Amino acid sequence: MFNLYAFALLYENFPEHDFWQCQKFKSALKFSFSEVYRKSAEKDSFSVPFCPVGFETAFISKAFVSYVFDLKPLDKISKMVKTEFKRSFNFDKYLLTGRTLDPITKASRIYKAFRLPDLELNIE
Repeated sequence: MFNLYAFALLYENFPEHDFWQCQKFKSALKFSFSEVYRKSAEKDSFSVPFCPVGFETAFISKAFVSYVFDLKPLDKISKMVKTEFKRSFNFDKYLLTGRTLDPITKASRIYKAFRLPDLELNIE
């Protein structure tokens, strides 16, 4: 996700670049939304414990919406963000410190939510 997040930043500035039509890129993007990838990211000790994967995935989805989703992209992006808040946000401290051995690093990653679209989240 780390590299795809960077690609999403580039795409926002250079959407007409030929690279986005490259088959290797499209394959990497497709794989990043597969169930196989999701399961491996959950187990990876450098993924969920250090990064808000739900925010990263949501931003990548927003940038490459036409590549990723057919219908209702904001519903799917909202679900990713809600999942991340449920998984990682400490509502007592108002910090992103859940499921990590390094709460300072994880808390600092809240900035990744900055690039997301405005969403109404009902988190219980």
